[in-house]
Amino acid sequence: MFHLTVKKYNYSFESKLIKIPILYKGILEDVSIQATFTYAFKQSNPLRFENKTDDYFLTDLNLSEKAGIGKQEVILGFTVENLFDVQYINHLSTLKPLGYYNMGRNILFSLKIPLSYNL
Repeated sequence: MFHLTVKKYNYSFESKLIKIPILYKGILEDVSIQATFTYAFKQSNPLRFENKTDDYFLTDLNLSEKAGIGKQEVILGFTVENLFDVQYINHLSTLKPLGYYNMGRNILFSLKIPLSYNL
């Protein structure tokens, strides 16, 4: 396990899985882009009743924008998971013995409405 600090973000990596979020705030103050990269190492020394698993590299991309409807703030989002539609099998997947791959590309739209209460 190793630890990395970049600016104000802290990342911890375990030996078998690396997730690195990269956050970018652009010229427009309310627009942000986040890319997440996940690398899973090859599982070449499995335990009894397990199979070997190949390594894989996934890329996720998220775009979001803060907007307002009247006085209410809303956050509009667009996310693409597994951007490059990589075929992979997670080592701990219960469908692995059947040869089923994990989910391919996934596209999500979101609308978040933060609520605040004054007590």
